[in-house]
Amino acid sequence: MTSLGLDSGKIPYTVYMTTKSYIKESPKTLQKFTNAIYKGQIWVDKHTSREIAEVIAPQFKENSIDEIEKIVDRYKQQETWIKTPIFQEESLALVEEILKSSDKLSSPIPYEKFINTDFAKDAVEFIQQ
Repeated sequence: MTSLGLDSGKIPYTVYMTTKSYIKESPKTLQKFTNAIYKGQIWVDKHTSREIAEVIAPQFKENSIDEIEKIVDRYKQQETWIKTPIFQEESLALVEEILKSSDKLSSPIPYEKFINTDFAKDAVEFIQQ
């Protein structure tokens, strides 16, 4: 047995999608949302597994803090949580391979037509200042 996180590569398990019209109508809201996501990513990267476990414990009432800490530690060791909100082209390629192998995708999706990293890049630039 092996860990899916180690063998699968950097698969984006969580992504946020919206319509072109919402992007046009609400760019400030989307930027604030993306900034918050990135701040969360930074917080997770800079805190211990125990600290993270203590914060998320109310969402996992059936588990002890020690169990949650162990799971968080495994995620950190595997680098399951990415450190930037910028969706990489390689990640899309991995998702495409999974979809192709399950006959859910017949042709590749052009990264530049499907993925908008503008808000993520702006978040990284703004927060790192």
